[in-house]
Amino acid sequence: MTSSQSLPLHAYAALRRARQTEREISNDDDGLFERTHRLASCTYDGAILAAVAAVDIQYQKIHTPAETAFQLTFAWVLNTVNTVSQLVMVWMLNVSVIERQESLFENDVMGMIARMQSHIDTMTSQGLSSNDPYEASILRRCIQADETLPFAHLLVVILWFSRMLQEVVESVQCMIIIWKLPDGKEVMEVSNVLDENYNIVDYKYYIVCLPRTLKVLVTIFVTGTRVFVAIVLSWTSAKYLILSNNMAHVLLKAVGLQFVVNLDELLFRSFAPGIFRRQIQHTAFKYQHPLVNLWQQWFGSMAKMVGVLLMGLTMNRIVFYKVWAFRAQCRDYFTMYPSDYTGTSQGTPFAEIFEFTKLPW
Repeated sequence: MTSSQSLPLHAYAALRRARQTEREISNDDDGLFERTHRLASCTYDGAILAAVAAVDIQYQKIHTPAETAFQLTFAWVLNTVNTVSQLVMVWMLNVSVIERQESLFENDVMGMIARMQSHIDTMTSQGLSSNDPYEASILRRCIQADETLPFAHLLVVILWFSRMLQEVVESVQCMIIIWKLPDGKEVMEVSNVLDENYNIVDYKYYIVCLPRTLKVLVTIFVTGTRVFVAIVLSWTSAKYLILSNNMAHVLLKAVGLQFVVNLDELLFRSFAPGIFRRQIQHTAFKYQHPLVNLWQQWFGSMAKMVGVLLMGLTMNRIVFYKVWAFRAQCRDYFTMYPSDYTGTSQGTPFAEIFEFTKLPW
C-alpha cells in the first residue's frame, strides 16, 4: 500500500505543518512547548489527584472541607494498603518458597560441579555412584534443580524485566513531571468541549502547578514509594523465576506475579467511588517539555531494550552464576549418562537438542 492510499496527501501536509508549528513554538519559548500526561486508574495516581484536590482553591469552593479531607484520607489509606500488601506478599514469597528453592544451590555447589565434570572428562562407563552419599546427593540435587529447557529462565526473566520497566519508567516520569510544574495555589484548570448548541460533550482537568510542599510529599510517599516497590518486585520476582525448577512453574509463576504488580489497579477499581474514577480518567498534567525528535525517541527505545537484555544476562549469568553453572553441568552430565536421570520431566534429556546453542559464557 502506498502512502497516498494509506493517508491522503493533505493529511500529511497537515502533520508537517503541525510539526513545524511545534518547532516554532519551541524556538520562541526557550525550546519548550506544552505537553500533557494523563493520570492512570491506580491507587498511586488516585493519591496524587486527592492531594491536588485538597490544595486547589476552586475545588474547595465546590466541596466542603470535610468531603475533601475524607477523600484525601481514603485515597492515601488505599494507596498505603496497596503498598503494604505488595511488600508483604513479596516477603511471604521470599520466606516460604524462595529460601527453600535456594537451598538446592548451597553447600559446595562448585565442588559438585567439579565432581560431575571429572566423571565426564574420564568418560567412565559408570557415572556418579548412588552408594556414595556425596555423589548420591549430587544426583538428587541435579534432578530437583532443573526440569526446564536451556535458556528458559533467561527468556522469562528478560520478559519480566520488560514488564517491570514500565512500572519504573512511569513512576520516574511522573516524578519528573511533578517537579517541572511551577509552584502555585491555582493548581487545576478545567477545559470543556462544547457542541454546536454549547452543550458540554467532554471535559478535562489539567494540573498546571503544585505547591512545593506537596511536591515533596508526593515524591516521598507516592512516586518514590512506587519506584521502591517496583525495584523490590523486580528483584524478588526475578529470583523467584530463576530458582523455579519446572517449565510449567516458570511460565505460570510469571503469569501469577502479574496479580501482585497490578494490585494497585485492582484496589482502585474495586474501592474508589465512581465519580472519583471518572475524574481521574479526565485529569492530566499539563507541563512544558523540550521537543523530542524521532531519532531521540527511537534511541531511547533502543537504550531500554539493551538495558533490559543486560539486566537479564547479569541476573542469570552473574548474580546467580552458581545456579546457572550447576544446571548447565547437570545437563551435560545427563547427556553423558542418561540412565542416571530418574526425573518425571522430559526437559533435561532434551538438552542435547540445544547443544548447538551453547555460548562461551
